[in-house]
Amino acid sequence: MKSQCFLRLILVVGVAAFAVTFTACGNRNEQAMANSAVPSANSITESKDSIDSKPLVIYFSRGINTASDQNIDAVTGPSLKPDGVGFRSDEQVLAEWIATETKGDLFPIQTVRKYPTGYEEILEVGKREKTEDTRPALSSHLENLNDYRTIYFVYPNWWGDLPMPVYSFFDTYDFSEKKIIAVVISGGGGFAGTVSYIQHLEPNADVVDGIKIYKRDMDKVREQIVSWLRSER
Repeated sequence: MKSQCFLRLILVVGVAAFAVTFTACGNRNEQAMANSAVPSANSITESKDSIDSKPLVIYFSRGINTASDQNIDAVTGPSLKPDGVGFRSDEQVLAEWIATETKGDLFPIQTVRKYPTGYEEILEVGKREKTEDTRPALSSHLENLNDYRTIYFVYPNWWGDLPMPVYSFFDTYDFSEKKIIAVVISGGGGFAGTVSYIQHLEPNADVVDGIKIYKRDMDKVREQIVSWLRSER
């Protein structure tokens, strides 16, 4: 009888020990699976960095929106530079510098109707568009805005305001949760109220003053632009 009781005791103890071991192994396996399913902090950071590393440089310029006239001169179009096909304006040159330094992508805002080449003429057209609150039709379309979080926005100051095609552009796209860095080129007015106007058009974006450039300084500002961009990183 004692021997039978002893054998039963051994059996009970053995079963209990197996149950404890099996449960512990199961818990370890479940924990390992849970850990493998959750991305590490490093992988999350790397993913975010890969998205943030490439900005989009959007620009509006006279040059790309000017009617073709290769006979334009430094008097009628002082900020336009014939390139054999069309014109490159100061805004485009500046946008290209920013894209080169940041390794960003370029996107030009283009209008269906072209602007005149003469400086005085384009001033009058811009003034009329502003007075009438015109929204010029656009011929360029941005397909992949969701690929970017940081936007450099390069534009001229027209009559203390954004050019009206820029209003057309912001009416078309939603920049919520993106950072818009304003870069203005002007004859002397600087940003004026343009940054606040962009913020009004895109209330859910983070709109900040970037840098203001005066047209008279374009031939000597590239180093300043590069230095500013590097200080922003």
